[in-house]
Amino acid sequence: MRSLVRRSPRSRFAVLLMGAASVLVACSPAAVQTLTFGTGGTGCAVATVAKTFAAGTTMRLAATFSPAPQHVSIAIKRDGVVDPHSGEIDLGGEDNCVIAEFDDLEPGHYLVTLTPTPSTGVPSLTGEFDVTP
Repeated sequence: MRSLVRRSPRSRFAVLLMGAASVLVACSPAAVQTLTFGTGGTGCAVATVAKTFAAGTTMRLAATFSPAPQHVSIAIKRDGVVDPHSGEIDLGGEDNCVIAEFDDLEPGHYLVTLTPTPSTGVPSLTGEFDVTP
């Protein structure tokens, strides 16, 4: 697992490469706390919201937190077993959006939990989706 942090004059981006096919990105602040699954989109948005994906489809996850946490732990389970895409992203308390795109998910039922740390009173976000053969 390799981490890469890039900075630009307008915003701060943190990219955590987890496996060969997923990228997590931190975005600028938002006013609501959400967890969305789907396909396509830019920034912290999902173009087409969905809960079921065919294997090989690029699935997009977008989550926002308010207030912005320092870190977000991402636990992904497939059929009850911890998936290798699990990990942690450093948001530095400034960014509040986590984006992940996966194109190599195996068929199964997925449970995703994003937990902000340290505790700021912001609850964990949990969602489920399915990948079909």
